[in-house]
Amino acid sequence: MINKILVYEDCTGQVNSYQDAIKLAGKQFVKQKMVVPEYINACVNREKDFPTGLAVKNNIGIAIPHGNEKFVKTSGVSFLRLVKPVNFGLMEDASKNVSCQFIFNLALFQGKQQLKMLRKLMHLFRSDDFLTSIAVDKLDDIKTSLSQELAFN
Repeated sequence: MINKILVYEDCTGQVNSYQDAIKLAGKQFVKQKMVVPEYINACVNREKDFPTGLAVKNNIGIAIPHGNEKFVKTSGVSFLRLVKPVNFGLMEDASKNVSCQFIFNLALFQGKQQLKMLRKLMHLFRSDDFLTSIAVDKLDDIKTSLSQELAFN
């Protein structure tokens, strides 16, 4: 079960790398006591070996970093919208990069939740309306939408 959806925006442009993006999204989980601090480095390290960047419709870049479930106390999603996109490795070809403006950091307590969540996200990423909404909507509206779209037991 997803317990919390966290939604943030880097409006200052201080995120300059995928590591910065993962750290900022992960810190939100730590603040909410949803993960232990080691979770953040686990996500960064996993991203090096198994990149999560996706090029979706209209060359929009989205990354879905996640870490080991042993660091997760409460399942959730930390969504981060960046003012200035950063490069993530491309999921299907680690030798290539994709410029990502949207980060969906997943903290899932049970491994079986991961497949369900990825299916839901992939479905959403095919929707022009969804992609437009995460780009322009207010953060509270995005949180409400994600809470409805990503809810499962």
